[in-house]
Amino acid sequence: MFYWGKGTREWCLNNYEDLRDARRSPGGEVRAPVAALLYCGHEKVPYKENFLYDWPWQKAPRWDRFNPDAKEVDEFIKVVEAA
Repeated sequence: MFYWGKGTREWCLNNYEDLRDARRSPGGEVRAPVAALLYCGHEKVPYKENFLYDWPWQKAPRWDRFNPDAKEVDEFIKVVEAA
């Protein structure tokens, strides 16, 4: 789970690339994680909204402080626990 608060676009891209690199097989393919949630918090800005279109896994465009009771967080936890 990534909480994207005040971080810059580069912060999120670096974390995204780290995730992809960690999931890369020896042949170079990126294996999808069982679960990955990008929780966009703090403030709504264009670079966050644009990045959401490219994020291939679960998203939570909440634009708030982290809410552990958010529907998206609950769904993420259920997927992780089922794995």
